[in-house]
Amino acid sequence: ASPDATYKPLTGDDKAAASQLRRRNRDAARGMVGDLFSSSGPAELPPSAESLDSLPENTLADVEAKREAWEQAQSAYAQAPARLLADLFCAAFFAPKTTTNWEQIPTNEDLMRVRAGQSQRPGVAELTRQLADTFNFFHWHLAFPEVLAAGGFDVVLANPPWEVSQLSEEEFFASRLPEVSALSGVARKRAIEGLATEQPGLWSEFLTAKRGFETSSGFFRESGRYALTATGKLNLYALFAEAIAQLIGNRGAAGVVVPTGIATDDSTKAFFSAIS
Repeated sequence: ASPDATYKPLTGDDKAAASQLRRRNRDAARGMVGDLFSSSGPAELPPSAESLDSLPENTLADVEAKREAWEQAQSAYAQAPARLLADLFCAAFFAPKTTTNWEQIPTNEDLMRVRAGQSQRPGVAELTRQLADTFNFFHWHLAFPEVLAAGGFDVVLANPPWEVSQLSEEEFFASRLPEVSALSGVARKRAIEGLATEQPGLWSEFLTAKRGFETSSGFFRESGRYALTATGKLNLYALFAEAIAQLIGNRGAAGVVVPTGIATDDSTKAFFSAIS
């Protein structure tokens, strides 16, 4: 289910619209039974990569038939109820909450409509697809259903970014407006706010970047996807490490390049304890 925190107003959001969405989401949750994602599995999805790999490639006709099968599978995947269900859940976090679009933002009601085989409310699926394309939603349990159904990956190798998931005003303005970047504390914030009238284009760019970090952080903290590492000051390497730990099988192994903070930082102690 979508938590009410999904609709916390962020930069650029309308507080009244966000409040309406929280109320609608909470009301719909009262009628929900069980785990909405519990039945999302191979049976609901198009042919897997494994089944497509088994198709012959001995002749030019075989290759053409395999290509067509792949394209059909991709098209079917884009329309699969399981894909829509996962995209709806994510879209609620990333959608701007405004007075003009709040009726198209997904809530628990829309998740239940998918599970019941009902049509979506007007505009909901369209906005969800737009957000999915913009933010490149990726769902491991749908992209590799046969792997996860078998327990997980045997090997995962990764070199994740070591970056804090928050906007640095100094870094943002370092190349755009160095004189603002050089300021400190209250003076810098006052100068940034002044851009709203002095340089509205740059101001809009800053708000867009700020909101991008806020929406990602909101998803990390509230979606339940990162229960062990989405605490304190978020760092992407820790989030990657937790996701990878969820993807490998019981006998699988992972090689991940991370700093020593994975074992020593307070924000990652729960995760390190779980894998130790």
